[in-house]
Amino acid sequence: GGKPLLSIYFADKPLSMRQKNYRLNLTYRFSVLIVALLMISGLFKGARSIGRDPVPVNIRPHVLEDTSGQIMEVVVNLPSDHAQEVLPVLEQLLTILPEKVHLKICCSDDAYLDSFIHDCRWLFDPQKRRSDIIVSGLRLTPWARDRRIPRTDAYGGARSSLIPPAKPWHGADRRDETRLPFLMHQLKLAPDYEPLPCFLDGGNMVSDAHHAFIGGNQLAIHGLEKAHASELEQMLEHFLGKKVFFVHGRRGEAPWSHLDMFFTLLPGRKALLASHILARKLISDASVNSSKHAQMLRETTFHATTQALLDDVAHQLMKGGYQVTRIPGIPNPAQQWFLTYNNVLMDFRHGQSFVIMPTYNMPEMDAYAASVYRDHGFEIQPIHVSSLYQEGGAIRCFANVTRRQPDSLVDRHETMASPGHLRIHRIPAWESTDVAGFD
Repeated sequence: GGKPLLSIYFADKPLSMRQKNYRLNLTYRFSVLIVALLMISGLFKGARSIGRDPVPVNIRPHVLEDTSGQIMEVVVNLPSDHAQEVLPVLEQLLTILPEKVHLKICCSDDAYLDSFIHDCRWLFDPQKRRSDIIVSGLRLTPWARDRRIPRTDAYGGARSSLIPPAKPWHGADRRDETRLPFLMHQLKLAPDYEPLPCFLDGGNMVSDAHHAFIGGNQLAIHGLEKAHASELEQMLEHFLGKKVFFVHGRRGEAPWSHLDMFFTLLPGRKALLASHILARKLISDASVNSSKHAQMLRETTFHATTQALLDDVAHQLMKGGYQVTRIPGIPNPAQQWFLTYNNVLMDFRHGQSFVIMPTYNMPEMDAYAASVYRDHGFEIQPIHVSSLYQEGGAIRCFANVTRRQPDSLVDRHETMASPGHLRIHRIPAWESTDVAGFD
């Protein structure tokens, strides 16, 4: 007395399918949970890795980095009253810069311009380099970096420059320099400009992919204590487009008026910091050098206060996650100069790293500083700056890199996009003269 086999089969079928579906649902949910956990774990690890060394892609206007990209444009000042100090350094710089670098030389007047172009004609080949010489009619210092802070985007495009005001105690040359970017913009030789509503010399700021580092003396200049820096910090972060890091000692003091005289950023969260003790040791261990220059350095007073501040800064940077290496440096507060190996230009092209480094005819110190950069993977391109550094700066102060191209976006086989030229622009009459055919 049983049911037909077919009816039994279909009667049992729904229960079996429910069981199978239940098991499938459990398996599916368990698999989703495992995948989700793996994804969260991966994101957590990635976040930790990014936290250690982030490489942000910043497309909004931000200050130009010192630690990446090919140098594409350089602006230098050539004031007539400092011609003897400036010309030897400029000629060396021109021999080092690649031909694709667009050069802009800002002269105060043309008192010696003809002889300068004639003597350096071989460095201004209009078939190979784009050169613009601006006869501004303005009083200038040799330091092109301070009154113009270039900005860029993630693709190397030039954005409006920041123009910081001259300080109340500055002379006429500094005040005139604030007008120079405006005049260059009128000649289509510079991007638009934006006034910076607070004091900040370009030499007192160094930038990498993570931060804009600023000398802690900016707090005192604005009448602020270290504990009350938030408003200035927020304002600077808005204009600079990066998180601000004030560099100072334990009580907020800075070792020197300009950060780039004692501090160099390197790629990969590394930094070089000047050491007076190291410099004095190298001088005392050096073979006797009878030159007047070497003797003057030997007699320079050791400044314990400056050394203590430099040591404090080293501790601050290491606490902030930067690997710090010391490099020789000699401060002379009385005469306001700093013999520095930190005031350099770095260039990154075709997978190689180059540093344009000042030298001083001090073989032991020059060689030691070069070895520090080589140990960090740089090829050295030296420039002798004994004629200039006692004016208060060195190579980075003198040559303002206003445009860089990310190395990843440059065609390694590209030729210059436009032909070279040599043009002279005389600001007072708004004249431009192409002297490419000049003999």
